[in-house]
Amino acid sequence: MDPLFYIRLDFLSQEASVFYFEKKVAEKLHKPKRKETITEILRFSVRQLDRLKHPKLLTLYHPIEESNDALAFATEPVLGTLANVLGCLEERLPQNLPPLVREYSFLDLEIKYGLLQLTEALCFLHYSCKLIHRNLCPQSVIINKRGTWKLAGLEFAEKCNENDIMKPVPCQAFTSKLPKMGQPDLDYTAPEVQNHSKCSPLSDMFSLGLVICAVFNGGHSLIEANLSCATYQKQLEMVRKFD
Repeated sequence: MDPLFYIRLDFLSQEASVFYFEKKVAEKLHKPKRKETITEILRFSVRQLDRLKHPKLLTLYHPIEESNDALAFATEPVLGTLANVLGCLEERLPQNLPPLVREYSFLDLEIKYGLLQLTEALCFLHYSCKLIHRNLCPQSVIINKRGTWKLAGLEFAEKCNENDIMKPVPCQAFTSKLPKMGQPDLDYTAPEVQNHSKCSPLSDMFSLGLVICAVFNGGHSLIEANLSCATYQKQLEMVRKFD
């Protein structure tokens, strides 16, 4: 989620990263119900991390703490998101962002191993948890202090079909009627999600393919919709021409 940022600190004599969200960030939506929706999405994401344990998922150190103005939680020490390392730095990140993040560049072996780690995380979600991630993108991939790629961003996870995990299930397509921070990244959304409001583990694999392209394309997806559903369709047609 865009409004989250991290700081490093000693947490109970153990180094950790704290993700902090100011609720006023959602106030610009001018609709109190939507503000609460964003907060609940974040709560759900952290609950998922707390419930699901796997070496390739971001490790939660301390569950969510909440006040009237903000909420926060602590995780294993992180370097940044894959988007950050690929050069997609956000203004809301701390001014003292470690130079290592800004100057970091991957070795070919790191990329291969990182993608393997994401594949292992998705296999765990799909086959062990019977869940569809639904928002696999560079922002949901966390790189920890040791350089391991960890999957996070479980705000929009959907349960697989009970009888056949590969059978599509209903889901919400991206719409301009809802705030962007309350929806998966349109640039990494599979066609069946946007066009038919259905998703399956295969939808995650389509997103993974776009993440792989972004790694070798300066952090940019092959689909750059600019939050426009119409532009998404035009960009999707261009991608199909490469088939």
